Amino acid sequence: MDELAELLGAAVDATTFDLGRRRTVNGQTTTSFASRPEEVISSEQFRDLHRRYSWQDEEFASAAGARVVVPDERLSHLSTYVRRELAEFVDPSTDRIGHAFSVGSEAQSRMTSHANGVKSFEWASRVETFARALVRGATVLGSESVASLVSEWACGQPVEYQTRSILNDAGILSEPLNPVAGIRIESLPLATDQFRDYVPMTAGMSMSAYLGRMVLTIVHSAAPALFRPQGGATVQAARATGLEALGFAEICEALSLEADTHLEPTFFWTDYGDLSAFCLTRSEGTWSVGRGHFRGRSLKSYALQRPRPGVRALEPLGDYELSVSEEQLGATLAALADRNSDKLRGALSRWSRSMDSGAGIEDQFIDLRIALESLYLKDFLDEKATQEMRFRLSIFGAWHLGADFQERQRTRKRLRDAYDAASAAVHAGRIDSSPERRDLLRDAQVLCRRGILKLIKEGEPRDWGDLILGEGADRGAVRR
Repeated sequence: MDELAELLGAAVDATTFDLGRRRTVNGQTTTSFASRPEEVISSEQFRDLHRRYSWQDEEFASAAGARVVVPDERLSHLSTYVRRELAEFVDPSTDRIGHAFSVGSEAQSRMTSHANGVKSFEWASRVETFARALVRGATVLGSESVASLVSEWACGQPVEYQTRSILNDAGILSEPLNPVAGIRIESLPLATDQFRDYVPMTAGMSMSAYLGRMVLTIVHSAAPALFRPQGGATVQAARATGLEALGFAEICEALSLEADTHLEPTFFWTDYGDLSAFCLTRSEGTWSVGRGHFRGRSLKSYALQRPRPGVRALEPLGDYELSVSEEQLGATLAALADRNSDKLRGALSRWSRSMDSGAGIEDQFIDLRIALESLYLKDFLDEKATQEMRFRLSIFGAWHLGADFQERQRTRKRLRDAYDAASAAVHAGRIDSSPERRDLLRDAQVLCRRGILKLIKEGEPRDWGDLILGEGADRGAVRR
């Protein structure tokens, strides 16, 4: 599309950006455009502001909502090109073109929810609005890059974007994790002046609250990127990973298992990366996900410092780094994605919930008991005899995890005591939270985690009866 690149280049050279005047009243920011000389910047100045973006940059905040002023003749040439070369995507009755990425508030938008939590987005813009967005994108990304993108989309290439979630966590990763293609987990910087541009500016949250928190990113794709607007949903979206069935909750549970702590997604948002350059007004939408809500700092000890004017920095005290094997996390995710993973998913989900210190100890014991039952009693849960289930759970667990007689004996007692504590929580509604009871809970959580890890590594025993009779007893137990 050489012609498009030439048209965009000429338009960018002649385009200006009207910053307008920003006013904030009762927490709501509005911009009025008066086209005063001091409020208008060139495309080159706009490009520089966009590239130096930081969360605290007020100049960028003004530039992000700037009005793109393209000379009428240039805009007319671009619009004519779009109608002619992209005619199959333009509805001639409304002069609108459909696209799977945002170009600003002037576009009509629709979100569609699909199976397993994936959402697709589609917009329909007037051709002139779309042409103006192409100029804005070309100002930041370059005319040839934008022309190449449009050519790819016209030929059927999908739009790629990311969904991200801030996690409630109990530590900081020393290095980013990429357990499988299309999934990334990393900790945010420890100082506000090092923040990345993809972190949403959520109302009511200070920058300090985000320091050091983990971000989970999942790559998505949406197709078609360009389409003719119509009544029903057109765009289909999918997770662009090797493990499409896994969402935020399952990935967090796998990460919790590897880190031996409780992690959960709080809210998530959609990040279009470089494609945000096409959006005429920058806005970050956030949505709730799962059971999580944004909690206060979970690090046991930390201090907030002011190393430089206008900068806040987090100084964790003590051992705060989470130790996670990227390879093992990938193996756990693969095991969860297996269609025969019901036993594993049930056990892991309830184990993860039992690790939530924000829940009452009664709920923690009950969730842990369900996790252990999912692990060891899945084939016997239709039985009504509580004592029989208690016996089987402690015996199966002891033989599954114990390397010798003494360890099996200790394991059996801790599992039996944990089962009794959970039964008391169910029937009485309340149990004491003494140090001894907390120790029992933690010991049983450790045993359950070992059982899940062993199930992932070795698979399920062919027959639990054979296991008790000694099959595979010399293999020992997984300890991590």
